[in-house]
Amino acid sequence: MSLNPEDIYNKEFNKTFGLWSYDDQEVIEFLDLVATYYEEVLEENTRLEKRVKELEKEVDRCKQEQIALQESVQETINTAKKTASSKKEEAERKAELIIEEAEIKADKIIKDAQDKAQEEYQQYKELIQSKKLFKIKFKTLLNSYLELLDDEEVELEIIKDKMKGE
Repeated sequence: MSLNPEDIYNKEFNKTFGLWSYDDQEVIEFLDLVATYYEEVLEENTRLEKRVKELEKEVDRCKQEQIALQESVQETINTAKKTASSKKEEAERKAELIIEEAEIKADKIIKDAQDKAQEEYQQYKELIQSKKLFKIKFKTLLNSYLELLDDEEVELEIIKDKMKGE
């Protein structure tokens, strides 16, 4: 039988002698029932309080785990940010070095090409000069041979004339 506050308030005991006298056995039985029920309620309350404390501990443990997890996640995020920033800076430095090296190589290629072009232009000018000089010398040589031939013809004419006249 379950006992509730209304049962206790409404419980009526049989009166044995007069208006204010109750049956002792009935009162004892009712008090035993109330005591048993109250004992059960106290035990249940103790059990529930213990369970509440266990659950509070579990909640605290979960909160601590959540805090630790949040800290770990934040630390991981911070580490990832630092790593990403470091990698980005390293990549930027490498890119700058590559660009610098490429510019140096490009400048060298351009200078080499300019030097080669200048050298070839100088050779071209020398060839033109050599050609002009050769042409002048060749003309001079040809003129000398022509003069020689003319002189030879004149001498031949003189010799012919001398031979005819003799």
